[in-house]
Amino acid sequence: MRLLCVVLTVILGAGCSSTAVPGGRVDRILVGDADTVVVYNREPIQLPVRAVGKPGHAVDTLRPHFILLSGDSIPLSETGIIVCLKPGLTTLGVTLGSTFARAVVRCRPVRSVQMAGPLNLVVGDSLQTPLQVRVLGLDGQPMGGVAGKVTVSDPRVVKVEDGRVIPLSAGHSWLWFAVGDESAEIIVHSYGPVAALDQLRPDDHGAVHADLRTGESRQWSLPPGHLVIAIRTDRDVAGGLGVHVEGANCETMTLVRGGFACLSRAGASISVSRPATSHDGVVRVQVLLRLTRA
Repeated sequence: MRLLCVVLTVILGAGCSSTAVPGGRVDRILVGDADTVVVYNREPIQLPVRAVGKPGHAVDTLRPHFILLSGDSIPLSETGIIVCLKPGLTTLGVTLGSTFARAVVRCRPVRSVQMAGPLNLVVGDSLQTPLQVRVLGLDGQPMGGVAGKVTVSDPRVVKVEDGRVIPLSAGHSWLWFAVGDESAEIIVHSYGPVAALDQLRPDDHGAVHADLRTGESRQWSLPPGHLVIAIRTDRDVAGGLGVHVEGANCETMTLVRGGFACLSRAGASISVSRPATSHDGVVRVQVLLRLTRA
């Protein structure tokens, strides 16, 4: 993901009204990354230009001049403001003083960005959680090979590395993925392993686990108050799981995948069981709980 962030930063770089430092001759003009710019925006943007002089020499401050040379007809101003209203590929020329360069612009306007979430993760868990993103083009079809930028609201809680979402500490964080003018966001809840769920305090995120064989069950005591509970397994379970909450008023929540919102009383508990008819070995079951302030 680090490379993707760099690419988008180049595309959305600052304008080119001040491309150099007063002084000598321009030796080379760079447009975008290696003289290629991929534009995901539908709104007008300024093409980034950098003037390079000979080593040890400053270069002239001049306003670059842009023209279309070949390829698709794409709206382009003389100052380098481009508008990608549809997919296309064009070659343009840019002049800075007496120096001329060519660059390729690939228009890939984005219609929308979608992310799978929210996510419930456990600190130190061996389960891999990929960042699932779909970027749709103007035709509504998924786009491949898209460079986007990931932003995390609280990097102490979660990070994104090599396309995976990795929990670092208990808590929650918002996660954004932006491409061009479009973006999507999800909330990530990160749970820390605890010895007992009934010892949690408001705003705590705690997780317990049990390895269940066919016909086995496990019970945990719950703290009183407003709870959000989620269940995770290390793989798909044939026949599903039996989940029973005693001493609490619970309802399913669409905002928490596989979870419940509960108002529990003192002495409440949750039990998870595996059907006696299942025959697919041991399954690790995680019970994730956060105590809210209501």
